[in-house]
Amino acid sequence: MKLNNRYYYNFNKRISKEKNTRNNSANYISIIGHLSPGYYSFSENEFVEFVGGFVGPTWGFQRTYNSSFNLSLDLGVGYAYNDENHGVITPIIGFQLGWVINRKK
Repeated sequence: MKLNNRYYYNFNKRISKEKNTRNNSANYISIIGHLSPGYYSFSENEFVEFVGGFVGPTWGFQRTYNSSFNLSLDLGVGYAYNDENHGVITPIIGFQLGWVINRKK
């Protein structure tokens, strides 16, 4: 399960420069969290119970281009942990490519 709350902060600056803001094309700061309750092991043919995840702040940007191509990048530092009480400070890097299907003009 992944949770991500974004605050977009540069809409007015992009509008003043006549840049696209459609589909939240802007920079943002966010808090991201991910929780993994387990995974299926194909080699063992069983579900492995494992609790782990990470949480941390990120900075990023999202752009939707006229071709409906969508790009998003997250960068930050977070705290990762697992069910054996092992925690570590870790970089958070997220990169997404997509296509906007329902394009509103």
